Amino acid sequence: MNHGVLFGWLYVCCVWLREADHRLFNAAVRDPDFTSEWTPFLKRRRTVWKDQGESTLDKMMRHFRNAIAHGNIYINVDEGVRDGEAPHFLLSATDKDHVAVVAQFKASFSDLVRFGEAIYRAHTAATYGKRYRDIDAVPVLSQGNS
Repeated sequence: MNHGVLFGWLYVCCVWLREADHRLFNAAVRDPDFTSEWTPFLKRRRTVWKDQGESTLDKMMRHFRNAIAHGNIYINVDEGVRDGEAPHFLLSATDKDHVAVVAQFKASFSDLVRFGEAIYRAHTAATYGKRYRDIDAVPVLSQGNS
């Protein structure tokens, strides 16, 4: 999988699935097991948070989805290799005027693959009226996905 495929996959998982059926998408990402596992995942990857109030999964997902939908993605792979840093991506959500950054997430390639897969699995579970944990091959943080 290359960067283009990854961001296409994230667009499908974070934007298209939500736009196709808001109610189903919200049921998927509000599953208690999904929420308990992936809220800390996103919180650890926040580098900017200017949203008011508590940083719930709903709020973080909205900002993450907006960064994907609007293409506000910075890839530091070349600089990372040159400077000896681990390659990462910065996904930034901006205000209504698309000027100020209100939320930003820093993640590795594999972080983003796992998160997209988790959203897809949660959506599949909700589609079949099951819980997130009841779908096979769920990417679980306790298995090394920190």
